[in-house]
Amino acid sequence: LMVQPTDDNAIAYSKERIGPMIRDTPSLRKLVKDPNQKNSGNTLSHKTFFGGFIAFVGTFRENKLASRPIRLLLCDEVDRYAKSSGNEGSPLELAKKRTTTFVGIDKRIITGTPTVKGNSEIEMEYDAST
Repeated sequence: LMVQPTDDNAIAYSKERIGPMIRDTPSLRKLVKDPNQKNSGNTLSHKTFFGGFIAFVGTFRENKLASRPIRLLLCDEVDRYAKSSGNEGSPLELAKKRTTTFVGIDKRIITGTPTVKGNSEIEMEYDAST
């Protein structure tokens, strides 16, 4: 699951970074069907490949962060996330909950640029990791 601040950011990341990476890397191109193929399972918000998938979501709607077990979580620019996803609280915490099915084998990659010292989600994550 790749979480970006907004749905627009998620789609742009998929289109501008992931799409070209798949297109230009022969080993990835073999795994991921061309999105122009009928029934490829690939859209800008969801890429299916042998053995898994990656979904690209924003943080403003809790339904995008719910009800899917995720082993690999990628959260980018967390200081720009919505303060709350609907009525369910912190989008980062909601995203982290998606990995609980895979305790011990899950991977969480949380990145971003710190914004306000002392009030930065990425700063808190960094401090908690050391």
